[in-house]
Amino acid sequence: MKLVTILALALAVDAPVPPVAPDAPAPSVPAAPALRDELRAAAKARSDERAQIDRERRELAAERARLEKLAKEIEAARAALRDETARLEAALARKPADAPPAPVPDAPPRSEVVAERVDTLARALRGMRPEQAALVAARLDEPLAVRVLARMRPADGGAVLARMEPARAATLLDALARLPREEARP
Repeated sequence: MKLVTILALALAVDAPVPPVAPDAPAPSVPAAPALRDELRAAAKARSDERAQIDRERRELAAERARLEKLAKEIEAARAALRDETARLEAALARKPADAPPAPVPDAPPRSEVVAERVDTLARALRGMRPEQAALVAARLDEPLAVRVLARMRPADGGAVLARMEPARAATLLDALARLPREEARP
């Protein structure tokens, strides 16, 4: 607003001056250096705004290029997945549905694998403090808890049972007593 007023005043220098009432204040006209400084500041602010806009445009262009590259990579991955899915479905279609699964060579019998896992669980419980082991064993289903306790040394199993809820400990002890001798080994 000041700039417009100043420019209007500068153009009106050649125009006849209207009479001024004696009690009216005289309009203030900024000095030329102040006007020059104001114009320079406005030009610098506009230049800074343009630079900021240009910087943001470059950043947006770079981001757009990155996103387009990612979109192409995703589309390529999707195409690869579609091809792999089609290949696997074709392989399944060729295999008869009633064919037994192929035996795994040199695989130990299932009972040996289960026994080995029960032994691992028993060792893990032995490595815990009895309070912690009791909490874990109390949450196991009964047949598994019985087999695990049967694989532990009697002193370790007794320490675990002593820290369990009495009803649960009694149930597990009853099941331990009925366990076949070949399954119970410390």
